[in-house]
Amino acid sequence: MWYLYSSIISFQLLLDFGFTPTFTRLVSYSMSGASIKQICNMSTTDEATPNYRSINCIFEAIKSIYLKLSVVGFLLFAIFGSWLAVKPLNNSSFVMSSWVGWFFVLIVASISLYGNAYVALLQGMNKVSWVQRCQMFCSTAAIISSALMLVLFKSLLITVFTFYLWNIFNVIINFIEKQKVLSHQNFAFIKTTFATRMSKKLKKDIILPTAWRSGVGVIFSLGLIQLSGIVFARLAEAKLAAVYMLSLQLIRACSSFSQAPFYSKLPVFAKWYMNKSSRASIFPLAQKRMLYSYCVFIGLFFFLALFGQKLMLLIHSSVQFPNMPVWVAFGLAFLLERFGAMHLQIYTLTNHIIWHIANGVTGALMIIIAVCLFLIFKVSLLSFPVAMLCSYLIFYTPYVVLKSYKAFNKRFFDAEKKAFLPALVILLFLLLVLFLLKEV
Repeated sequence: MWYLYSSIISFQLLLDFGFTPTFTRLVSYSMSGASIKQICNMSTTDEATPNYRSINCIFEAIKSIYLKLSVVGFLLFAIFGSWLAVKPLNNSSFVMSSWVGWFFVLIVASISLYGNAYVALLQGMNKVSWVQRCQMFCSTAAIISSALMLVLFKSLLITVFTFYLWNIFNVIINFIEKQKVLSHQNFAFIKTTFATRMSKKLKKDIILPTAWRSGVGVIFSLGLIQLSGIVFARLAEAKLAAVYMLSLQLIRACSSFSQAPFYSKLPVFAKWYMNKSSRASIFPLAQKRMLYSYCVFIGLFFFLALFGQKLMLLIHSSVQFPNMPVWVAFGLAFLLERFGAMHLQIYTLTNHIIWHIANGVTGALMIIIAVCLFLIFKVSLLSFPVAMLCSYLIFYTPYVVLKSYKAFNKRFFDAEKKAFLPALVILLFLLLVLFLLKEV
């Protein structure tokens, strides 16, 4: 049930549909001093101070869109999500508690979705580290407090309530920080006729044309990966499905933690991109941050490869850690995804969005390869991770990386000698260590 709730939370947050990165980028452009007109035309600015009039217009659009998204998201998942989840919920040991927990999670997900409005604004104002620290604190507090409740009360419902209440607390903290940042700048958001008019212009000219492409890309990447867990749960026996969903949650956690060094600089990159004199500084810093990101991912991946099963035994988990071929396949697939995704973010600074192409084609390949592997091997834990690895290798990574190189006039060796290539050497060395330890 826990994995089911986590999957549905992720699915509902897919309804963000690419708006958070789009709004973050627009706010970052405004922080460089760009006006709404300059943002719409993607023309550079010589201003050195933030354009709060532009930010006011952008936040007017942010609030309007996220309110609609959160309401629509709740209704969609209350109806169609409940239909998909009816079998596992009714088959659980505590049917009533499972359904109450289900609807509570839906409400929390809707509040969290609206809370992305504050996340987008804060990240665009270069408060990414604050947002990530806040999220990490709330996630850690949620795990500790829910584990304590589980030990004390042994109740699924109390545990779920305790864990997901921290999501609401996270939204509240971000709201308070937003107010604090604006008060320091002696600025307050005011709904004016100009702001309303400009927010409509932004929606028409920039937000909707770029966000839907980002959103389609997110659905075909994160959405498809999350869907694989639900599909596997319906096709495979319970123990096998639990191992797969555990693997997916752990490798996604490694991927999420590894994003921080690079993603924390995206607002800075966007701000620099709007200023011609600063553009040349983007790629050197990006290389350094990419290398940090790869190293964090590889470090977490190999830590779990060595100690994952021991940790499962330590917490007396009934779910086994995946065997090494499955774990290595997941690791290689997600490392390739990180390689491509970071270059995709660099290319997105141009405001030319190709997420729908990159992830759409990759998603189609992933489905075709996974179905072929299922037909050959029936239900196998290796089917989905191998399908992911092949689809990233065939299309996603080469497509977006070449786009990034072209946009910044780079070649493979120049771009990767301080980023992916050192990480690849580390990866191969640690894989050799695993092989020698007979873990593979």
